[in-house]
Amino acid sequence: MSYLELTYQNFISRISEVNKKDTLLGLSRKVLLFIIFAITLAFIFISAEAIFEFSQSARKILFFSYLSLIFTSLLYIIYDTFNMYSRIGKPERIRFYAGKIGRAFPDVKDNLLNALQIYEDANTGRLMTSKDLAAESIVQVDERTKPYNFNDTISFNSNRRLAFISSAVVVIFIALLLAFPNVFQASANRIIDYNYSYVENTLGIAYEVKPGNIEISKGDNVDLFAKINFNDPNYKTDKISLYTRVLSGDGIELTSDNENVESSTPNEFKYTLTNISAPTEYWFEYKGIKSTVYKISVTSRPVIKNVKVTIYPPAYTKLPSRVAEGNEITTIAGSRIYIELEASDNLSRSAVMFAGSAPQGLEVNGSKSVGSFTAMQSGNFRLSIARMFGDKELTNLNSPEFNVIVYPDEYPKISIVEPNSTSQVKGEKEILVRSRISDDFGFSKMRIGYKLAKSKYGVADKDYQYADIPVKNTDATGLEVPYIWNLSPLNLGTEDEVEYFVEVYDNDAVSGPKSARSDVFKLIYPSFESMFEKTEKSKEEIENSIKSAYDDAMDLKQELDEIKDKLDKNPEEMGLNDPKKAQELQNKIENLQNQLSNTQQKMNELMNDLQNNNQISKETLDKFMELQKMFQQIDSKELREALKKLQEAMKNMNAEQMKEAMKNFKFDEETFKKSMEKTMELLKKIMNEQKFGELTKKLDEITKNQDQLKENTKNTDEQDKNKMNELSKTQEQLRKEMEEFQKQMKELSENMKKLKDDQISKEMQKLLSEMMKKMLEQKMKQSSQNLEQGNKNQSQQQQNQLSQDLNEMNQQMQDLLAQMLQNENAQTMQKLQEILDKLQQMSEKEGQLKEQSKDLDPKKDGKEFNENAQQQNQLSQQLSNTMEELMSMSQQLGNQLPMLGKNLGDAYNEMNEATESLKNKDGKSANKSQGDAKESLDKAIEKMKAMCKNGMQPGKGSSLQQLLQGLQDMIARQQSLNNQMGQMGQNGNQGKLSEQEMAQMQRLAMEQETIKKNLQNMNEDLKQQQEKDGKKLLGNLDEIQKDMMEVIKDLQDNNITPETKKRQEKILSRMLDFQLSAREKDFEQKRESRPGKDFDRVSPPEIIISRPEVINGINQDALDLQKESYSDEYELLIRKYMQKIKSTSKEK
Repeated sequence: MSYLELTYQNFISRISEVNKKDTLLGLSRKVLLFIIFAITLAFIFISAEAIFEFSQSARKILFFSYLSLIFTSLLYIIYDTFNMYSRIGKPERIRFYAGKIGRAFPDVKDNLLNALQIYEDANTGRLMTSKDLAAESIVQVDERTKPYNFNDTISFNSNRRLAFISSAVVVIFIALLLAFPNVFQASANRIIDYNYSYVENTLGIAYEVKPGNIEISKGDNVDLFAKINFNDPNYKTDKISLYTRVLSGDGIELTSDNENVESSTPNEFKYTLTNISAPTEYWFEYKGIKSTVYKISVTSRPVIKNVKVTIYPPAYTKLPSRVAEGNEITTIAGSRIYIELEASDNLSRSAVMFAGSAPQGLEVNGSKSVGSFTAMQSGNFRLSIARMFGDKELTNLNSPEFNVIVYPDEYPKISIVEPNSTSQVKGEKEILVRSRISDDFGFSKMRIGYKLAKSKYGVADKDYQYADIPVKNTDATGLEVPYIWNLSPLNLGTEDEVEYFVEVYDNDAVSGPKSARSDVFKLIYPSFESMFEKTEKSKEEIENSIKSAYDDAMDLKQELDEIKDKLDKNPEEMGLNDPKKAQELQNKIENLQNQLSNTQQKMNELMNDLQNNNQISKETLDKFMELQKMFQQIDSKELREALKKLQEAMKNMNAEQMKEAMKNFKFDEETFKKSMEKTMELLKKIMNEQKFGELTKKLDEITKNQDQLKENTKNTDEQDKNKMNELSKTQEQLRKEMEEFQKQMKELSENMKKLKDDQISKEMQKLLSEMMKKMLEQKMKQSSQNLEQGNKNQSQQQQNQLSQDLNEMNQQMQDLLAQMLQNENAQTMQKLQEILDKLQQMSEKEGQLKEQSKDLDPKKDGKEFNENAQQQNQLSQQLSNTMEELMSMSQQLGNQLPMLGKNLGDAYNEMNEATESLKNKDGKSANKSQGDAKESLDKAIEKMKAMCKNGMQPGKGSSLQQLLQGLQDMIARQQSLNNQMGQMGQNGNQGKLSEQEMAQMQRLAMEQETIKKNLQNMNEDLKQQQEKDGKKLLGNLDEIQKDMMEVIKDLQDNNITPETKKRQEKILSRMLDFQLSAREKDFEQKRESRPGKDFDRVSPPEIIISRPEVINGINQDALDLQKESYSDEYELLIRKYMQKIKSTSKEK
């Protein structure tokens, strides 16, 4: 840009600044004028109100007129200012202000304007003006105007007088308001609060009146409501006047009246005008201030006098019908809404008018009309009626509007609570699947879907298969459904995976049953190798844990020995002044405790895993229990207590406590080591036996799979290459399993040899050698190759030989397992015979002591008493040791041990009493106790002889278990009885039962009586069994029988009360509690597992979690609650509250 252009643009900028300043000057002038105008206008309006005290309507006009004028003025100021500002820099404004600047400065005059015009003409080519002349003109003017500030042309001083006037107006106005508050302030408030009518120009009154102007039928009543609003919120009144006047048809006043109406709530008033037969005007008045005059018109249009809306929910919901209260209808989808209305005149037509849809006609009968519709979605409706008036049809006005809120039938919910999402099965033919289902109204169907998702020897399923799950309590809203799922048809094999889910359908009969599925769970048939790996790993962890516990104990013993030496030398010095060393010792104690606890936990986990996977026999489990008892000798209560006292002494830093704790801490290194070695040896023996059992199962599985492969090969077309390849892969997989089996057999044989179980080890080696001679692996490999090459005949020959060889090996393996178990039983019988011999010797010795004590004389020397007492004490100790041996065989003896234990325990107690009597020189009492002791020993001997004679034959289950099974059957019958009671009506308390219902009650009474008698017999058997087994079960059945007697009485009297049903629920609850406690006690005391057996089991009974409410419409209240977002606890509280209200209203 050239210098000339820069000079020109500088001129334009300086002139534009003058324009801006002038625009601001104009804006300030307008604002000052606006202030003067606004205050003057306000003063005029306020003064007029003060003088004339206008009516409410006039004040409203003044208020909105003032706002309109003010708003219009503001809009003008904004518009004019914006217009001026937008024109800044325009050529015409530049020329205008250039002239104005020239007039302000005499040296400039018109030179500035002329120079600008010449420059513009030269640039546009107008008038042939020379550019040199324009340039020279611009330069000269620039030199001449440099000393001048163009903004001095505009001065804000011109507004000074106007600012003074506006300030004076504001001050005068405020002074008037402050000086005359009762006049000016009061008038201003009346204009602002124009809706109020004023008493003495200060108290403002405004009315809210309902129903206002209305149209009614002749003879109707009208409820009037008035509320007075005061401009003073603290002002209250409890009485106002109501004025009425009755008009003729021409509007002439016939009568008038007024009443004083008392307030119902502060400043609110209610009054009812009754039997209105002519047009009536009414209004309210307080302190001379009237409300608007309203008119009640008595019309000839039909008017709805009464409406009754009855709701009939779908039958499947089992909800009772109910009459809607108010204009809001809440119901479930598919409900039938039945409408009955009565009008003031005979009707020609009646209909339900739906918002946004076609009307539905109602049936008309004179002045009444009825009809119904099905509610499928939420919405509003009005009732329309019409009557004929001459040749015209008159319809009703102001029909009430009804709001229908329709809630859909919710989808059911389902979850599987047992087993876990991924479970292992090993040989089980059935499993328990326990599901929880819930729905708002009940269920129609339930099924389990399953498919073989992965298979090692077969083809996985693409689609799910289904099996129905029976649901008995279909009307319940919450159920826990147990189902015994038969797995036999699945024919599961190694590494097979089954995916399954449970599906439930609700009982929606309107839109069709809706379904819900649980999450997909898995059943896995674990591989032979994975189970062995897991078991071996657990065994190694237990061994390492025991070794670590031993090492920690040795370190702790060494540390404590050093502290003990220091305490002996210097009692004041414990050697623990160093905090770091004290903490190290604390850590060692804690490590030892943790190692012992971890070892116990690992042993429990291993045993549980083996039990859950059906990998353990009863004999192996017996040894596991023996292992646990042996470990308890290491992790003894005394050791734990001594360690605890050591910790407490260290925390307190008390030398005396420390000395005492160390004195009590007796740690026998040799005993601990022997116990540890013995424990580990027994653990290895147990694991060997368990592994031998698993190998037996595995060989049986391989044999069966090979037989199956032989059949599949036989039935396969040799030309079907894909099928032949699949068979080849299966044969190769069997070869790998056989290879792994032989490897595991070899390892097991070596492990048994290490444990000096030479006989079984040699037999296993012999079996392995025979397998190697038969070359099973090579035959399987050749069979696989032949199948792959399509040589079916050669492969079949090899498979036939394989099946024969494997079946022979399998039989030998089974025989070897039986031999091992037989050896175990022989050892047990030998040990039992040794115990019997000891008991017989003790009985004979006790008889000798009895004969000796018969002749003892307390008056003579007590030496004979002391000798007899000493021998008796030794015999008592021998019996104690023998009882310990017998207790170690508790798993082998099973339910026969309590009977023996009682006899031996009695003998032991009598021996101790005899010893005490001998010490007190009471020969007579000692002789009697010794006789009783011998008698108890002889009883135990007889039982032991019978056991040895019959051999160790495990029973089929204890009597206690048989009784508990009977209790399960009774629980199912009681639950069925409760369900029948729940389905009966509530008329039993009112004497309204039909003959059929009374007969049904008598049948229920007989059923309850039968259950009570069975329970009474069971209770007696249980008490006998408890005495026999020496077990005390938690709870008793006596209280249940008392409740049953009360229920029977109510049923016989045909009098079912809520208390009857509560008592029945209590009966069922107590029976379930007793069953649970009995099972827990049985498991706690025996903690034994039994080998898998085949039973034809039925699914356990369902547990009803919740039923629909059916008392006096509470179900509908529950439905409403369900749609609100209340917490479960709060919802339960509300339900109880509603039930209380319903029962109270029923009593009234």
